Amino acid sequence: MKKNLLVLALVSCVGFTSVAHAENEIEVIEITGKTSTSKLKKMLVRAEKGFYESYNSHVPKEFQIECNYRKRNLGSNLRERICEPNFIAMVKAKEGIMSSLPPDMLTKAAGLRDGETLDETDVMATKQKQLEELLMKTIQQNPEVATGFLNMKKIQVELANRGK
Repeated sequence: MKKNLLVLALVSCVGFTSVAHAENEIEVIEITGKTSTSKLKKMLVRAEKGFYESYNSHVPKEFQIECNYRKRNLGSNLRERICEPNFIAMVKAKEGIMSSLPPDMLTKAAGLRDGETLDETDVMATKQKQLEELLMKTIQQNPEVATGFLNMKKIQVELANRGK
């Protein structure tokens, strides 16, 4: 119904203004549509999928990025899409296994001597830095990865601007 009114209003305006203007003037009417937020979110999922597939084909398994849907929290049925590198998923799986071991077995499983500790924060920070460097190198050396990255970022920026 709204579209019909808009078209009718535009036709009426064009007809009215055409009579009012001189014959040698050309009237230009621009109509700019806006992509819906839900469509942009779907476009983002496709763009992420394309970028990560391209990126993953150029990097070792440990630094490949996988996207999955997970529940937001234990009591919720709402799911959100999470994209993370495989090394984070491996650490989470390892933490799950390690948390079930008694402390003495944990030390042995990690290959540590008595009194030694493994600082997971340092390991994760190092891996994160390696991931960032590999990501930049891969984007710079592969035009298809760069194109996918720019497309994904463009949609992310558009969605972020709508949230303001």
